[in-house]
Amino acid sequence: MKKSLLSLFLISGVAFASTAQVTIDVDGGNTDIAGTTEQYNIAPPTQDLHMIDFLITNNTGGSTDMYVTRRIISQPNDWEEYMCWGLDGQLGLCYAPSPNEYFTSTAVNFADGEVGRLATYINSTNNGVAVYRFYVSYDGQNYVDSVDFQVNGTASTPEIAPELSVGVNPNPASDNFTVTAGGVSSANVQIVDVLGNVVLNTTISGSKTFDVAEYRNGIYFVTVSSKGTRVSRKVIVRH
Repeated sequence: MKKSLLSLFLISGVAFASTAQVTIDVDGGNTDIAGTTEQYNIAPPTQDLHMIDFLITNNTGGSTDMYVTRRIISQPNDWEEYMCWGLDGQLGLCYAPSPNEYFTSTAVNFADGEVGRLATYINSTNNGVAVYRFYVSYDGQNYVDSVDFQVNGTASTPEIAPELSVGVNPNPASDNFTVTAGGVSSANVQIVDVLGNVVLNTTISGSKTFDVAEYRNGIYFVTVSSKGTRVSRKVIVRH
């Protein structure tokens, strides 16, 4: 029994350590944005519109392969997203648009401290909102971190979005954590695990405490949305 518990502890420790082994940044920034949502406004129609570049750094302490998996969370009809992935300073390999919900790049090998550049492009024909999630992994399957990307397409002046502020505390959490949604009367809260499985979906007013005592150890993403505004936070559950 002790051996089993020790093995579980070691496995959990590796999982938590991996959260610091990759950092995700926006080109030109200096803040780790993993687990958050970046937004970009466009005016359709667009063709091969270069959107945003994410810089992904290998902090594992050694050489490793890294993959990027793009997931389409939502996308208007006739929109397309495609990406280029490779070492920073190089064009990298550009992939044709894929209609599949999940699309995974080929591996790119990085020395410790090397930076990868993920460039994103959008083809759009009409107004709408698209949300994509980009996962980072060492094997194309077991995701170690991610970032969300929301594209707001409108040819007219957009409606002023509510000032939504989100807090998740404590983080890491063991038994429960409280989600606070400020600036709005009510908001939808969705909790998703690192594999993309929806664990909980509910509505809150102000704040609400969630019991996570039965959740497995690992990374979860808490997305709070209200009137078209989405804010995501990464939270670690550690018993």
